[in-house]
Amino acid sequence: MLQVFLRKFNAKSLNGPWLLFVSESGYGKRVPLSRFHSSRLNRVGLIGYKFSSEDRLAAVFVVGFSVAEDGESDEQVVIVSQSGTVNRIKVRDISIQSRYAR
Repeated sequence: MLQVFLRKFNAKSLNGPWLLFVSESGYGKRVPLSRFHSSRLNRVGLIGYKFSSEDRLAAVFVVGFSVAEDGESDEQVVIVSQSGTVNRIKVRDISIQSRYAR
């Protein structure tokens, strides 16, 4: 699976910064910022996250500006649920996927 992913993205695009998408159901993914390009046609937007019918976007962050020696982010994200549960997650533990991945 990793080999297929590395063929899809070159090693340069795996480095930060990334857009971090978090859904209301708790799913998240990182997408390299280089995958979002500006268009000469002045489009309204680009697809960054495909949702299931009952899921919605909770937050989008730009992460990965501070990168460790291994090329991964040393940042952390704190997520709080409506019930008060607090989770702190390292950005490097969130998978890097394409814009079209669900």
